Amino acid sequence: MSAGFGRCSQTSQATIASGFSAATAGSRAKAAALREEIFDSTAAELRRVGYDATALTAVASRCGLATSAIYNRFPGKEELVSALIDERLEPALGRALDTDLASIWQEPSSIGLVDGDQLCSLYELQLAARRVPAIRDDVRALLEGIDGVEE
Repeated sequence: MSAGFGRCSQTSQATIASGFSAATAGSRAKAAALREEIFDSTAAELRRVGYDATALTAVASRCGLATSAIYNRFPGKEELVSALIDERLEPALGRALDTDLASIWQEPSSIGLVDGDQLCSLYELQLAARRVPAIRDDVRALLEGIDGVEE
């Protein structure tokens, strides 16, 4: 009898585990999508009002979230902007610049352009880094990664 109970238990455990992993995957996908939406809203606010005037309440409002939902993910504006730089701007600008540079050598007449919104965000972050020490190292690292800029 205990052997049958063990099989049933293993089957139930497998069913529970597969349901749990599917739910976990769904939760992770939702969390990743929300993080991207927060980054989109942050970049839009940076372009609209600049770093100093960007408020997490405005970012949350653009996402349809309570401000506490932003604070649950990021301790403050500096950390949110640092994550935006590390996860969104740096990889995207790097890929765009690599593509543009490659196109110059392959077909000079078809030189592409880097996304203007990203460049506007980058410019605003450069200005903010002069006044906000908390993001200075992240912005410097981003710039050094793009074209070897040193201060």
